[in-house]
Amino acid sequence: MASLFKPTRPYPLPTNPEIVEKDGKPHVRLKERGKSVLYPVSENGKQYLKPSAKWAADVRFADGRRKRVRFSPNRDASAVMLADLLKKIENEKAGVVDRFGDHRKRPLSEHLNDWLGSLRANGRDTEYVTLKASRVRAVFEGCKWVFPGDMIADRLETFLADSRANRPILPAIPSKTEWFTVSEVGRLLGDVGAQAVAALVRRHRLSAQGNGRARRFPLETVKSLRELRNHGCSSQTSNHWLQTVRQFARWMVANSRFDRDPFTRLKPMNVNLDLRRRRGELSPNEFHSLLAAASRSVTEVRGLTGADRAMLYRVAVGTGLRASELAALVPSFFSLDASPPVVILPAEYTKNRKGATQPLSAALVADLRVYLGDRPGKTAVWPGNWFEKAADMLRIDLAAAGVPVEIDGPEGIETRDFHALRSVYISNVIRAGADLKQVMTLARHSDPKLTASRYARTRLHDLGSVVDKLPESTVQPPLPTVLRLTGTDAVGTIPEQSGAAEGGSRQLRLRTDEDLPHCSVGTQQSINSLDLQGIGANREHLSVNGEVPSARIERATPGLGNQCSIP
Repeated sequence: MASLFKPTRPYPLPTNPEIVEKDGKPHVRLKERGKSVLYPVSENGKQYLKPSAKWAADVRFADGRRKRVRFSPNRDASAVMLADLLKKIENEKAGVVDRFGDHRKRPLSEHLNDWLGSLRANGRDTEYVTLKASRVRAVFEGCKWVFPGDMIADRLETFLADSRANRPILPAIPSKTEWFTVSEVGRLLGDVGAQAVAALVRRHRLSAQGNGRARRFPLETVKSLRELRNHGCSSQTSNHWLQTVRQFARWMVANSRFDRDPFTRLKPMNVNLDLRRRRGELSPNEFHSLLAAASRSVTEVRGLTGADRAMLYRVAVGTGLRASELAALVPSFFSLDASPPVVILPAEYTKNRKGATQPLSAALVADLRVYLGDRPGKTAVWPGNWFEKAADMLRIDLAAAGVPVEIDGPEGIETRDFHALRSVYISNVIRAGADLKQVMTLARHSDPKLTASRYARTRLHDLGSVVDKLPESTVQPPLPTVLRLTGTDAVGTIPEQSGAAEGGSRQLRLRTDEDLPHCSVGTQQSINSLDLQGIGANREHLSVNGEVPSARIERATPGLGNQCSIP
């Protein structure tokens, strides 16, 4: 049976030690932290034995190995820990194994590092891994999670709701200060990095002066950024955080580090209710103006000439490839003589890590033959890191073409960035008459909802042309035809008959006297409708057993079943 003890460690005796006897054994007296302590002397008389701070026990595990386990400086706590360990060993011997026990004791930071390593091992690039790490760490810090057992759905749900609604308390702006450095702006925004500040200024096209370390931001820019900061995160950002944390939790479950995914009940928000940035498209005339402006340009932008940018925009709209995918193209990827001509992008360069084969139009193939010429097959068609700032590059050419970057769309302000060229391609495919499966294939989407809701940007005039093709009857129903009672066109009508001719706005019904055998009818005061119709002479044809019942139109009087006509 394992028992607690404090293991000792030998230390050399000091010079001229003070040796005293205690319990019949030699001890050395030493001064530690101003106190006098006694330690036993070793058998050789050259060392003294100092006990460790923690209690320990020699434990035999289920596999037969004997190992010394250290617990706590507190003896009672160590006794509890030893009992738990022995119980676990006995359960393991009996076949009752807790697969997650060891992983529950490891902090989440260690599990996160292992997950990021798994992402890298599966071919994810540095940018992807860094983005995932920042999102998970933000959630761990906001929810104050340390161990796997801390991960609960309620806390994450509250954190995401607070992130969308709360307004962060930002430091006060120094008085009498008109210009700020990028680090000062970052502190005023709540410790935002320099790159994030620069990205926000570019995205919202706020004013700034200078370059590099000399760049300064006016007070108006700082106030605008703080106002944006006070809005809280968008539903899209909240969904990204939720998706990443769930991805991490599913990895934990798949690798037997956790017993279940605690976030299964949490659902993403509807991003359409809180869109902060809407992507607009270019009309055909605007796109032609963009190509013309880029072709005329004599200025290089991020290493690309005007002609290079014009052809880049054409290929983007003609293939639907993303900026990073276009940057990976080399001449050998183009099969211009194939049937049909295609551009083939290997899986290592695509977003979904699946190879892409995009067909090319005849007009684009003709221009690509001239543009590519005799270029080396392994040299990038559009080299450089332009794809990292593709939106800024496009904005320069849009300004030269007189095309606005932002337009007032039906749901708010829409921004034209480089990814909008891909939206133009998909919308053009839809307008060309492709069915949903063809659109999904050319757009390389796996979810038809994504194709239909986010990228199918059919313009209002397209919908108008569809409505114009509808049958006329569905647009303007014919007027109702008013039919008169038979035989009333040559004779005056009574109010009841007029009501019947107007479509039954009055409650009428045709009744005969034989329907009311128990009621007496005043023949002189009643109106014989058959006489009014001019067929009174032929009433004998309607007789039964030689008797002709009188008939008339009268108001329907609601009530009990025992009713009679009122003369």
